[in-house]
Order: sequence, then structure tokens, then C-alpha cells
Amino acid sequence: MLFCINRRSAANSVIKSNGVVSINWLHASQTAVSQLFAGAGAVPMAQRFDNDSWGVFGTGTPYSKSAMVALDCKVVDQIEIGTHSVFVAQVLGSSGAESSHDTPLVYCRRSYATTQPVVA
Repeated sequence: MLFCINRRSAANSVIKSNGVVSINWLHASQTAVSQLFAGAGAVPMAQRFDNDSWGVFGTGTPYSKSAMVALDCKVVDQIEIGTHSVFVAQVLGSSGAESSHDTPLVYCRRSYATTQPVVA
């Protein structure tokens, strides 16, 4: 997996020091979860995981039990580019819903969207 995190984000230093991360693909209905982890509301990090909707992978990383897919990953490489750190991670395990008909949440150009099939 390849993912990018702003260098000013608190999550950036946590991922670098732990060397592991969970990547969660959220449903389109989970914008509140995305906003919470984007820092909206200034909720302390420990309180963001303070409910029963979170599990813990073997590496110790928390994951959303309600995510479409959650991946347990080990960081294998990282490079600084501009304002972001680019991480490359090896997937060690996964969890997720079995339905392939769910609509994923997408964040693009500073707004939320969903995916729609393209008719050729």
C-alpha cells in the first residue's frame, strides 16, 4: 500500500515511531468518522477510539469494525516529498465486510464524494 500523510499531522510522527498502521476504507455514510480523524472538533486521539466500534489487529493497530475494508500494515519505506510523507506499507492482515455492493467514501479536492460506475 502507498499512502501520504501531511508532515504536520500528529498521525505522521506516530506512524513513523510505531512502524505499523491500519488503513480503513470507510463507507460513504461514515463522513463523521473521517472528520473526527481529520481533527474536526479537536477530540483528543485517545477519545477517538473510545467506543466498541474499534478492534485491534495483531500488530496492535486499531481498526474500524464497520469499515468496508481495514488493512493491518507494516511500514517498509518512507520518503519526504513537499508537505507530505509518502509511506509504503506491506499488508499483513485484513478485516472487512463481505458485501461488494457498498459505496466507498472518497475525499478529493477538499470535499467528500462517492464512486459511481462509468457507462461506456
